[in-house]
Amino acid sequence: MIVVCDTSPLLNLDAIDRLDLLPAVHGRVIIPEAVLDELCARDSERTRWTSLAWVEVMTVIGRARVHALQASLDRGEAEAIALGIELKADRC
Repeated sequence: MIVVCDTSPLLNLDAIDRLDLLPAVHGRVIIPEAVLDELCARDSERTRWTSLAWVEVMTVIGRARVHALQASLDRGEAEAIALGIELKADRC
């Protein structure tokens, strides 16, 4: 199963110390680079998020789709949707 995640579910589960739910349910979660950027308010957080074995960071290929989506969404949401479409994700 391919699961692409936006920033909010990750931050909210982290806030209640329940990030363990995502790999328990989905195994692995893919996030676009913009979501990683949003998760990392400080450089020290980048290592934390990228060191999670169940998180995979991927680059969106279709930048035109991202730009079109950014007319009504923030960058992280736009990249998550675009990546979900590109990967034919089961969940996004």
